[in-house]
Amino acid sequence: MVRACLSFASYSGQPFGCNVYDVLESTVHKNRIVQIYEWFLELPVVIVLAVLWLAGAGIVGLCVLALYLCRVLLQAVVGT
Repeated sequence: MVRACLSFASYSGQPFGCNVYDVLESTVHKNRIVQIYEWFLELPVVIVLAVLWLAGAGIVGLCVLALYLCRVLLQAVVGT
């Protein structure tokens, strides 16, 4: 993390690299995400699969909706 911060500093014009608090804050944020993910995976299998299935169905639904809207807009432009 510090190496990436120092290499970024040479491109961003900052002479001394990133602030230590920025590195610590990003590490704490990553640890929080990892804890939430671990908690989610420790739930019963049925709940995890149901949540993942609903999320996948939502993504597929959004793709179908986008395709439908593209079709409607193309029909409106072409006029058929």
